[in-house]
Amino acid sequence: MKAKKPLVVVAIGGNAILRETQKGTIAEQAANVEICVDSLVRIIEAGYQILLTHGNGPQVGLIMLRDSYPGAKIPPMPLYIYNAESQGQIGFQLMNSLSNRLAAHGERDAVAAILTRVVVDADDPGFATPTKPVGPFYSIEEISALASVYGFIYVEDSGRGYRKVVASPRPKEVVELGLIRDILASGRNVIAAGGGGIPVVRDEDGLLRGVEAVIDKDLSSALLATQVEAETLMILTSVEQVAINFNKPDMRPLGAINLAEARRYYEEGQFPPGSMGPKMAAAIDFVEKSGGTAVITQLERAVEALAGRTGTRLHP
Repeated sequence: MKAKKPLVVVAIGGNAILRETQKGTIAEQAANVEICVDSLVRIIEAGYQILLTHGNGPQVGLIMLRDSYPGAKIPPMPLYIYNAESQGQIGFQLMNSLSNRLAAHGERDAVAAILTRVVVDADDPGFATPTKPVGPFYSIEEISALASVYGFIYVEDSGRGYRKVVASPRPKEVVELGLIRDILASGRNVIAAGGGGIPVVRDEDGLLRGVEAVIDKDLSSALLATQVEAETLMILTSVEQVAINFNKPDMRPLGAINLAEARRYYEEGQFPPGSMGPKMAAAIDFVEKSGGTAVITQLERAVEALAGRTGTRLHP
């Protein structure tokens, strides 16, 4: 019998697969996926089993743009349907590339992608005050027409135009948790909870229904990592290390820090809500609840960060 490998939950952003300056062609996305898989294979070759989660913001933006194009004559779908669609799209690309690479090393049937629902609280305060921008940017003239037809809230975002805003409730439960655990127990690597998971709520009869929301993928990754008892949560981003006093003369990168330090920096406002804030919140949540280690670093430095040679490492 093979010895059990240490399990690491690896969270990559949707921008790793579709970059902001790209059009979004399959060729572009396939090339980006191969770059991601290079690092994922190195992690597996280093002796780890991985549970991979991913963002989907750029992909959902393209799907929404496609369905809102006046000449397309396609009825717009709820956001949870777009999440499911993007999970299938991205999950297939990652699963296929990673399977092919591992098969070349003699490991066949080594990856599974799971369409994943995540339960949120119907009374979450996020539903009362939507704050999460999603989808394409529109002009003020365009949103006047869209808002009258669809009734959504649109806000100015980053000086680039107006975007739809939706609720971003906290994740409470991963519906497919048992299935994910079973597949991990078989020794396979798993791709799950794409885009934070398809947001659903339970009604009074215990039945699930989709809701118009986006769950933060790092918070879902932390929840999933805790529930599958992963040793490590690794959040991959655009910087090698998290820094305090970012872009200031006294900026200082963070290496190994403990939970108390991380909480203090977070409460001081060192990590902005729109960038590093959710990642640090997820890291703190995982370490606090699991006693494991959280690592934040660049995709290209993942193996070195797991070995403790770089990255920001958060310990209990």
